[in-house]
Amino acid sequence: MYKKILKLTYLLFLLLSVTGCSEKEVRRILVIHSYEFSYAAYPDFNRLIEEDFNKLGIDPDIRTLYLDCESYQEQPELERMRRLLNSLKDWKPEVILVNEDQATYSLMKCGVQLGKEVPVVFGGVNYPNWGLLKRHPNVTGFHDKIAFNENVSVAKEL
Repeated sequence: MYKKILKLTYLLFLLLSVTGCSEKEVRRILVIHSYEFSYAAYPDFNRLIEEDFNKLGIDPDIRTLYLDCESYQEQPELERMRRLLNSLKDWKPEVILVNEDQATYSLMKCGVQLGKEVPVVFGGVNYPNWGLLKRHPNVTGFHDKIAFNENVSVAKEL
């Protein structure tokens, strides 16, 4: 999990360093998690994001959304994503960090313009939707390549 976080923050830093942040410049960062607020890894994840921005001399204005994907079927989940994003109409993020498959998919699929205009960096994705990614040139990130053959070999050995 921490390896995913480090990869995601590295890509984010690379993206923001190109924009030429000055010392203690405030940046609006939106973080979208797939699961509920109480998911055990999220407090550490959120803290690490803020700490890493601070190390770069960036004062992050971070807003965090929790999709709670396990509580919804596809269409209600997409509607929830639309509502969450539309709730930010007066606060436009400069970059969106998306965590895990469901939040990444729903952000691209929901059709909200924000998800097409703002740079998006995803992490913790196991099954990228390549078709949607092709239609969103502003979206990039890291996905986990699952080694099915290695998993089968280990299972046989066990």
